[in-house]
Amino acid sequence: MNRALDYAHTKGVTLVAALGNNNEDISNPRPDTTSPDYPAKTEHLRTIDNSNCLDLPVEGPNVIGVSSLGPSEKKADYSNYATDLTSGELEVSAPVAGSATGSAPPPTAPTRTSSSPPRRST
Repeated sequence: MNRALDYAHTKGVTLVAALGNNNEDISNPRPDTTSPDYPAKTEHLRTIDNSNCLDLPVEGPNVIGVSSLGPSEKKADYSNYATDLTSGELEVSAPVAGSATGSAPPPTAPTRTSSSPPRRST
């Protein structure tokens, strides 16, 4: 992924990514209890170390990390955040669109987390 991010950056692309929506401090990640998730029943407790385990793309090179602000103009209750402001993980915060409570609005339609086109059945 780093090669792809570097390539896009050298071509003049502004790289922007959300910090995430787990209300977690990405400067001090919690232990992972779900990896690896394949094959089944192989998951185990794993300590995440920011020096060698990155949350990509947001912690990749030249990526602007964005957290969410709720209507109170404070961190949205679900938004990830960074307590180490020198880490480079969080650069800006942006208001959440369509939220009156500071929580993520409920989806009104199925959402896609990929930019690839949907598969068509034949």
